[in-house]
Amino acid sequence: MRMLSTRLALPFWAMKTFFVLLISSALPAISQVERSIAATDYTYRSEPTLIDFRATALLPKAKGEALLQAKQGRTEIDAAFQNLTAPRHVGLEYLTYILWALTPDGKPHNMGEVVPGALKRATLHVTTDLHVSALMVTAEPYAAVRQPGQAVMLEKAARPAIERKVEGVEGQHEVSPREAALAQAQADAAEARKAAVRAELEALKARAAAQAAQAQVEAERAARQKAEAEAKAARERAEQAESRISAAVTAPEPEQDDGARKTELRLDVLELLNACVPSRDTTRGLAATIAGWKFAGAKPSQRALRELAQIADVLKAHPDLHIFIEGHGAIPDSTGLAHQRAEAVREALIRRGVSSNAIAPSGVVKSTHPASDREENQQVEIVVSGDALGNIPFWAQISPVGSR
Repeated sequence: MRMLSTRLALPFWAMKTFFVLLISSALPAISQVERSIAATDYTYRSEPTLIDFRATALLPKAKGEALLQAKQGRTEIDAAFQNLTAPRHVGLEYLTYILWALTPDGKPHNMGEVVPGALKRATLHVTTDLHVSALMVTAEPYAAVRQPGQAVMLEKAARPAIERKVEGVEGQHEVSPREAALAQAQADAAEARKAAVRAELEALKARAAAQAAQAQVEAERAARQKAEAEAKAARERAEQAESRISAAVTAPEPEQDDGARKTELRLDVLELLNACVPSRDTTRGLAATIAGWKFAGAKPSQRALRELAQIADVLKAHPDLHIFIEGHGAIPDSTGLAHQRAEAVREALIRRGVSSNAIAPSGVVKSTHPASDREENQQVEIVVSGDALGNIPFWAQISPVGSR
């Protein structure tokens, strides 16, 4: 048995629908990987075939299944997925999920957009005339991509009892949407140049035929004029293709208003922190909360340490931000527990690579919660601020309805 092999690579840039994202270069890059997916023959089954999706390390809690029905001349796919978080948790350039079907020749085909709802669930029903042998779900910058990127979220999991393997071929995908566009434009230009040469040859043949057969002068003249018109149109297409190549290479990135860029970065960092622990936007900055029950005395639990590792990855991507650790408790802190927990959080972030110069000395904040709210009175907050995020919470920038 041979495997269908696909080389997946990270897109270099992604275009949003209403505005351009200018901060994606600050995110950690995903290295290029090579994946192999087993090709399976479903055409021999007269009954619907249920297949499972296996989550990858990029979305470990996700799961899904699909019902494939091979009918005469077509294949129907009913897919359902669970635990699909927002694709931007992989990278801010990713805006949607795409279901891909692979044919036995190794070519991927975009089956449609997988849109998770409020409960992180999604369904998709498609009918295709392709011979489907493998399925996978990737995160992509936009829905109309023609080649899968490397951010594979789920892939088909084999069911040996019902699946029959088929041989595949090696298939290599495009590196990025930008390079794909340049390559396509270059291919169009080459084809246009070939068409121009062919049209010129037709014009020469038409002129030779006119000289050899005087009786057909008028007919040959019309043919020559037609060939010359086609040659001119082909040359114009070639010039337009060359212009598109030049424009794609030299066009500057559009500028974005500084205030809008800061607000966008503030929202992006808030979303990333909120994916780690409960976080909110305050006038002091972005506040990420480590609940009191996640500590054993002054020592963070294993769960808290995993969450702090994720927070550290977010903070390392933005080294110009300022960080302040606040331990909540009574003042004075007679037991020293609030200060010890704050220091433990600070040391955990430093161990995970956050610069100690970016983290201010930890402090103790008097809790304003009722005495009965023990967890809120013993929590630790990581407050993130800086000029790159601006000084105004996003909710303070929204005008009330009806205001002028």
